[in-house]
Amino acid sequence: MAQRALLQDGRRKTRQGLIALAALLVACAPPKEYAKIVGEYQARHPELTPAEVSRLQFRTGIAGDTLERLQVAWVGCQFEQTAQNGFVAVYTVTIPSDGQKIRVGEGTSPEYVYAGGQLMVTFDHKKMTRWSILDSGMHMP
Repeated sequence: MAQRALLQDGRRKTRQGLIALAALLVACAPPKEYAKIVGEYQARHPELTPAEVSRLQFRTGIAGDTLERLQVAWVGCQFEQTAQNGFVAVYTVTIPSDGQKIRVGEGTSPEYVYAGGQLMVTFDHKKMTRWSILDSGMHMP
């Protein structure tokens, strides 16, 4: 029994390692791969408007976006749930240090978070309601 438990634990760790490796590869995905990811998401969600697709392409999140949509727009970023209270959930989002940047907000002055930066995002009833930039990261030209 103990050997079987060790074998199952080893398989689980291997699977977790492969998932982590896949996430790392996606984080470093060239623009062509990112376009493919956005295209696949768009195919699964034909109800997306052209403005919503554009926001995905430009790595922009706004109030009202779902967690899934932000995970596509900000592919490669780490999402860690830090609090949950009923229908309200708070996530800390960390931008990888590979030169990426993301945008938050809309209009003429969206906020940017650069490589190595971090923000806190609040969801209410599975929709983003607010955000707070904890560290804007390092701007790389």
